[in-house]
Amino acid sequence: MKNQRNIVRIIHLIGAAAIGTFIYSPYGGSQWLQLLVQVGIIPLLTLTGLWLWKPKWFRVNRKAIPISISLLALLSLTGSSHAQDKLKGGSGGFMVGYKAYNTSAYQFFVAESGPTLGDGLIQIGGEGYGLINRWVIGGGGYYNRGDKVEDNNLEYQLHGGGGYLNVGYVVYTTDQMLVFPLLGVGADALGINRGIDEDVAFEPGRFLEANYFTITPILDLGAGVDWFPYKKGLKLGIRAGYNISLSRDNDWRHYGGDVTDPGLPSNDLDGFYVRLTVGGGYFMAKE
Repeated sequence: MKNQRNIVRIIHLIGAAAIGTFIYSPYGGSQWLQLLVQVGIIPLLTLTGLWLWKPKWFRVNRKAIPISISLLALLSLTGSSHAQDKLKGGSGGFMVGYKAYNTSAYQFFVAESGPTLGDGLIQIGGEGYGLINRWVIGGGGYYNRGDKVEDNNLEYQLHGGGGYLNVGYVVYTTDQMLVFPLLGVGADALGINRGIDEDVAFEPGRFLEANYFTITPILDLGAGVDWFPYKKGLKLGIRAGYNISLSRDNDWRHYGGDVTDPGLPSNDLDGFYVRLTVGGGYFMAKE
């Protein structure tokens, strides 16, 4: 515990030194350096200072750390950006991405001697937003596709989907680019489909297919960068962030009802993600 406290103290001192460099160096006017201070260093200094004051609370509430950093960054950015140009516009399009996710809880539904499910999910969907002054208000939805494995004549497939609403704030712009942090809420679902992968003669009462899944509310902490190469029309973008499950339990379902086995594994849908977006839109300074 003492070593951990020393590490946090060193990080706090480095952050303080970075603030001093920003204030007194000739590079203090750089927009990218200002963004780094607002998004990273100020929230980091605040969180490490609070940790040194109340370390026990942070050890008990680890999931509050990324939430706190994101909220502090957003408040810092919105508070310092009030004098910038107001914007209008909007965008929408197709997205594809990857979510780093540990699928071990779903291994429970695979036969004991069966294959091991691979980690990670491919996400395919769409999203859109509108610009109100510098606020980014929108949402989207996606399909989750995970690993597919076979065991004799049984086939297992991970799949699901989710949707969310989010709000952000534009902190940096050029004539063709927007940069904004995002905070969203929604729901996510992931299940494992177990079925027979070959032709069989139908027999009443015979097991053919089952689907076990879990649904959880999600808090989404992320950031986005959108590039409009022609100012209007084509848009290319990237989103990156972290999903935090707001419910953590062993409540599983199947099509028709709940699964009540008390030995079911606990599960959450936490994970880092990165998504690429392709679509259309525009933005401009509001008159």
